Amino acid sequence: MKQLTSRQLARNAKDSIDKYLNTGDLQHLKNAKLYLSQAQVKDVTDNKFLEMKARNYS
Repeated sequence: MKQLTSRQLARNAKDSIDKYLNTGDLQHLKNAKLYLSQAQVKDVTDNKFLEMKARNYS
Protein backbone atom coordinates (compact mmCIF):
# COMPACT_ATOMS: atom_id res chain seq x y z
CA MET A 1 0.00 0.00 0.00
CA LYS A 2 1.27 3.44 -0.93
CA GLN A 3 2.26 5.81 1.90
CA LEU A 4 0.06 8.93 1.83
CA THR A 5 1.24 12.42 2.73
CA SER A 6 -0.52 14.46 5.41
CA ARG A 7 -2.05 16.62 2.70
CA GLN A 8 -3.46 13.58 0.90
CA LEU A 9 -4.84 12.20 4.17
CA ALA A 10 -6.50 15.55 4.91
CA ARG A 11 -8.00 15.66 1.40
CA ASN A 12 -9.35 12.12 1.87
CA ALA A 13 -10.86 13.18 5.21
CA LYS A 14 -12.55 16.17 3.56
CA ASP A 15 -13.94 13.94 0.80
CA SER A 16 -15.24 11.49 3.40
CA ILE A 17 -16.95 14.30 5.32
CA ASP A 18 -18.55 15.53 2.08
CA LYS A 19 -19.79 11.99 1.37
CA TYR A 20 -21.19 11.78 4.91
CA LEU A 21 -23.03 15.09 4.48
CA ASN A 22 -24.47 13.91 1.15
CA THR A 23 -25.47 10.39 2.19
CA GLY A 24 -25.77 10.45 5.98
CA ASP A 25 -23.77 7.20 6.15
CA LEU A 26 -21.83 7.17 9.42
CA GLN A 27 -19.10 4.96 7.91
CA HIS A 28 -17.87 7.99 5.93
CA LEU A 29 -17.59 9.99 9.16
CA LYS A 30 -15.60 7.16 10.78
CA ASN A 31 -13.31 7.07 7.73
CA ALA A 32 -12.73 10.83 8.00
CA LYS A 33 -11.80 10.50 11.68
CA LEU A 34 -9.34 7.72 10.81
CA TYR A 35 -7.73 9.79 8.03
CA LEU A 36 -7.33 12.77 10.37
CA SER A 37 -5.74 10.70 13.12
CA GLN A 38 -3.30 9.20 10.59
CA ALA A 39 -2.42 12.68 9.33
CA GLN A 40 -1.74 13.92 12.88
CA VAL A 41 0.50 10.94 13.66
CA LYS A 42 2.35 11.41 10.38
CA ASP A 43 2.93 15.12 11.12
CA VAL A 44 4.39 14.32 14.56
CA THR A 45 6.60 11.57 13.13
CA ASP A 46 7.81 13.78 10.27
CA ASN A 47 8.57 16.65 12.65
CA LYS A 48 10.57 14.40 15.01
CA PHE A 49 12.54 13.04 12.05
CA LEU A 50 13.31 16.54 10.78
CA GLU A 51 14.38 17.68 14.26
CA MET A 52 16.77 14.73 14.56
CA LYS A 53 18.17 15.43 11.12
CA ALA A 54 18.67 19.13 11.96
CA ARG A 55 20.49 18.21 15.18
CA ASN A 56 22.81 15.88 13.30
CA TYR A 57 23.78 18.59 10.82
CA SER A 58 24.18 21.45 13.29
